[in-house]
Amino acid sequence: MSAPDNSRSVSVADATIHDPRQRRAILIAVCVALMAVIASVSGLNVAQPQVAVAFDASQSTVLWMINLYTLSLAALLLPLGSLDE
Repeated sequence: MSAPDNSRSVSVADATIHDPRQRRAILIAVCVALMAVIASVSGLNVAQPQVAVAFDASQSTVLWMINLYTLSLAALLLPLGSLDE
């Protein structure tokens, strides 16, 4: 077996954002999206008694529904935000 050829250098693009204005804009966009998630979950928590009556569900079932809603929104926040094209 021969040794791997290390003579070729591989150029890796620098993914770091160095512009402070662009970093600030990204931070603001993520904060606004997170505030939207928090607002929708807060609204769902306020409507918890009505949801329990409408679906004839126990409090633990409604809690599961709220937690799944919250986790799905939070889990999709960054991947959907990275869709740049």
